Amino acid sequence: MGEYERGELTDEQVRADLQQMKRELNINTVRVFLFYDHEYRAWGQLGFTDGKGTFNDARLQTVSRFIDLAGAEGLDVVPTLFMEMETLEHGGFDWTTLETNYGYHEAYARWVTRMLAAKANVHGVNLKNEPDGFGAWADPEVAGRILTWMGRLKQVIKDEAPHLGVYVNSAAFDNTFKKFEGAPVGHQSIYDLSDALFFNSYLWADNGFWPYAVPATIYRYISDHNIARKPMVLSELGWPSYNDDSGMIVPGMQWDLPLGLRPTTPSTPEMQKRAVEESVYWAEKYGFSGLIAWAAYDHVPGAYRNPFGLIDGSGRASAAAAVFAQAFTNQYSSQGEAPVSLVDGQVTDGKINGLNGTTPCRLA
Repeated sequence: MGEYERGELTDEQVRADLQQMKRELNINTVRVFLFYDHEYRAWGQLGFTDGKGTFNDARLQTVSRFIDLAGAEGLDVVPTLFMEMETLEHGGFDWTTLETNYGYHEAYARWVTRMLAAKANVHGVNLKNEPDGFGAWADPEVAGRILTWMGRLKQVIKDEAPHLGVYVNSAAFDNTFKKFEGAPVGHQSIYDLSDALFFNSYLWADNGFWPYAVPATIYRYISDHNIARKPMVLSELGWPSYNDDSGMIVPGMQWDLPLGLRPTTPSTPEMQKRAVEESVYWAEKYGFSGLIAWAAYDHVPGAYRNPFGLIDGSGRASAAAAVFAQAFTNQYSSQGEAPVSLVDGQVTDGKINGLNGTTPCRLA
């Protein structure tokens, strides 16, 4: 976003990237993150807001221009409204800001939604990315407060733009359905609150997750628990094509190299292809409405995450890209059973969301 604002990334380059993503990945939608304020303030910059009621209209107009460019290419956009909030400050989590700063959060949500409401290629917003992450759903009191906060903001968005869907994606697939009585009725779980069933899943034998956590079981679980028959969207999927091991290793952190551990399953182009192939296959089998890859392009070497991109840094599409492009074209669900797991028959026993997450349910 900063490169785009400074003119280092031109409209023509953005168009070229969007066109390549359509051509190589057969996409119809892009998801973008709007960082609320914390990360920019850590850099000494004004982000979308300073967290205290000052809004950056120039930055919002950059988002508006990007949405228009995507629309010109026939692509819809799903913006994620709240990323990197002030709860992350001071080396931990300060959940009191959900209440003490709520007025600022509401004003920000209204400000952004008024712009989005006029965009024909924005049909919904991702209110919060992974609210259950970093162990939040292991604490019923915290989870209830977060759900209450999201429920209030959902109503704000609906007040400004009744036609927009409001989506919340879980970090751990079964956390989607876990209810907390501390939240209002109708907002006591991510599933209740979200207008569609969004969830993230990267679970291939990556020690520390749900036993039997492979697409065949995960997607069946999601489908079986979707009693309201909401549209089902796998909102993040993928696997890195190689390792980027620069920097310090912090035990317990998965994939987030240079800060994290390398998964036990190799990071290779072939494994990336198999991971995407398995997601596509079982998503078709269980009637999903959408898949979102993390990510379209590789991050630069030494960046926060390993290279999950389906298009590499030199602009070449991977083997996994060709698989992803065939999603929802009946290329896989009609071709017999896909492998059960990347690591056949291997079972891990640990916690969902390796950072003190919670495992409320297990398959027999």
